[in-house]
Amino acid sequence: MGYCYTNIEQETELEPIDDKNIENFNKKYKDIVDLFEGEFLKKDSDEKIWILGTETFVLNSRNLQSDLNRARVQFFEGADVDFNGAEAFSWGESGFIKKFYDDLAKLINVGVEFGSSSVECGGGGYYTGSYSLEIEKDKHSLIGDFYYYKEDEDW
Repeated sequence: MGYCYTNIEQETELEPIDDKNIENFNKKYKDIVDLFEGEFLKKDSDEKIWILGTETFVLNSRNLQSDLNRARVQFFEGADVDFNGAEAFSWGESGFIKKFYDDLAKLINVGVEFGSSSVECGGGGYYTGSYSLEIEKDKHSLIGDFYYYKEDEDW
C-alpha cells in the first residue's frame, strides 16, 4: 500500500462546551493543538463545534505539506483500529499520546463518530468504516472499525 485517501465526516454534533474548558485543554496540549493551525475545536458561524475544524475534510497521505493536513492524519493514526482480519492500512505518521484522546473525550463528554465511506490505499480494494471518540474506561478513547472489500475484477 503506497498511499491512503478518504473523505472524513464528523457525524455527531457536539453539545456546547465552556470556552474556559476549551482554553484550558488547548493550553495543556499546546504543542499538539498548534499543529491544527487554529482549526482544532473550531466554532463555525452557527456556533457548532468541529473537532478538526470542519464537518468534512479529505485525508490524503500524499498531501502532508501543511501542518493542518499532517495533524489531521496524526489524529486518526493514533486510533486503536480493528481491521476485522484484513491487512491494516496506515497514514504513514505517528499518532498523538493516548492521554490527549482520553482528555478530549472527557472534554466533549459525548461520543463522536467520524465516518469514512471509502479508504483507498492504492491496492485492489478499499476499506469502509469509522472512527469513534468516546470515554472508554481502560481502553483507548479513539477507536476505529474498518472492513476491507476487494474490487470486483469484472468492472
